[in-house]
Amino acid sequence: MDWTQRLRIRQLHVLVRLYESGTMTAAAQELGMTQPALSKWLAELEAQVGAELFSRTTRRLQPTAIGEELVVHA
Repeated sequence: MDWTQRLRIRQLHVLVRLYESGTMTAAAQELGMTQPALSKWLAELEAQVGAELFSRTTRRLQPTAIGEELVVHA
């Protein structure tokens, strides 16, 4: 079974919130999570996918090509 078959609706929802908000802090507030918990969640999803989904800058999250593709499918 590949990783795409293990994705859950909640994971896709969180991924879209990260994409739309553009920051960990804003997404965490919208989702009712702490920023460290969301950061850990993203790291675990990236490990599961085997690729970086967002480039992290000091102010924003920039989706990678793989992150963009996954968000489009979400």
